[in-house]
Parts: sequence; C-alpha cells; structure tokens
Amino acid sequence: MERHARPQLDQVPLARITPADLTRVLLAMEKAGRAASTRRNMYAALRAIFDDAVTNGLLGASPAVRVKRPRAVAVEAPSMTPEQAARLLVAIAGKRYAEVVRLLLGTGLRRGEVLALRWSDLDLERGELTVRGSLVRQGGGLVVSTPKTAQPRRIVSLSEPMIGLLRASRHRQLEERLRAANYWHGPDWADVGPGEWLESTPLMRKLRRSVTVER
Repeated sequence: MERHARPQLDQVPLARITPADLTRVLLAMEKAGRAASTRRNMYAALRAIFDDAVTNGLLGASPAVRVKRPRAVAVEAPSMTPEQAARLLVAIAGKRYAEVVRLLLGTGLRRGEVLALRWSDLDLERGELTVRGSLVRQGGGLVVSTPKTAQPRRIVSLSEPMIGLLRASRHRQLEERLRAANYWHGPDWADVGPGEWLESTPLMRKLRRSVTVER
C-alpha cells in the first residue's frame, strides 16, 4: 500500500478519488511487473478501505466498486525433464529424504500429500495409496488439511518400483522403531524417522542444497 497506492493517491482528497485514480494504481503495478495475485490483493485492500469509508459516513459511494478486479492468471508449474530427475536422484543419493523424493517423482503427488501419508493409507498388496490430506503449517504448527482436489480423497495406483520402495522404507522404519523404543514419538507417518515429521519448505531447502553441492 505504501509503495504502490500512496504515490498515486496521497495528494488527492478522499472525496475526490475516482475509479480512474484507483485504476491507475493497478496499472502502475502491472507496468512495474507486479504479479496478478499482488494486484488482486491490492484491489481487495482498496475495496475494503473505501467500503469502510462509506460505512463510517466519510463517502457517499465507493469508487472502488466501479474498478475492474485484476484477472487471475493461471501459471503452469514447471516440470522436470527425465534428465533433470536423474541428476536430482544422483545428488540426493544416501540422504534420509531420498525416499520421499523418489516417491514424489514416481507418483506425481504434491509434496504436502506425500509428507502427510500414513502407513494406513498404503495398500501394498493391491498397489494403491489413498491421499487423505496434505501437510501444511497453520498457526505455528503442522496439520493435515483436506486435499486440493474436487474429491476430498483419491486413490493412486503404484508402480512396482514404488511398491518396492515403500516396502523397503517400511522395513527400515520398523527396525528404527525397535532401536528407538520409547524414544519414538508421533503417529504412524510414512517415510519419517523417530520423532521426525518432514515439512515441505525445509525439504525443498535440503533439495536445493544437495543439487547445488552436486553441481
């Protein structure tokens, strides 16, 4: 607000601000290369400010009502090539989170969905896993939220390599639980260690560091 709206509106009395003034704010942001989501947030903030002014009797009508909301722009997320995926696997070989990354590459699931998996979500005999949620940070803690799909739960078929990966991961974790005994904390999360719950953002930092070192 200070950077984008104030330079355009600071010298204009509140009652004289027009829809054209607010449109110029949004156009200046677009010219400066601000993302559509940032411009939409500015639009929402301006609407709220002028709605409050109307509610408090400072204005008879809100000029923001007559301003078009910036359109949302769908941006396709970049995908890895087979060569890039192969280099990534080489870079993280032997790392604790390598299994998680292989599962991401082998299933196409989102990071949060893989990190929220429990062993009870997996049916390795049938070669299926059920996506029930996504690991997110809320209110300073980690919670499992509803998946971002039309269906709250979905079943994903597993390839033979992914089934083998998960069987080995399960075996490894059971051995670790036996060694950890009473020091093992938390529910039956898949692909985590004693008392450990991988989080999406730290996982990405680890991956970036590994790839940087490999280069």
